[in-house]
Amino acid sequence: LRPAPEGVFTLQIGSHPNLDEAKDQVDALEKLGFKPYLRAAEVKGKGKWFRIFLGGYPSKDAAEKAGQKYQSEQVVESFV
Repeated sequence: LRPAPEGVFTLQIGSHPNLDEAKDQVDALEKLGFKPYLRAAEVKGKGKWFRIFLGGYPSKDAAEKAGQKYQSEQVVESFV
């Protein structure tokens, strides 16, 4: 697992119930030059999910602007 980057804010850009699906998304992002990181999380009533993040943004505004840019460039479908 890649360590979380420096910075207070991150974007969650994916969540998958299957580790292989999550790794596929991470691999695709890495091929585009991004440095995503993956974390497992227990989701109440659904079990373990694998979440994908991009981050290290200095402010909430910077993170939101990056997320909007990634959406407009069709790098991600959505972000939190």
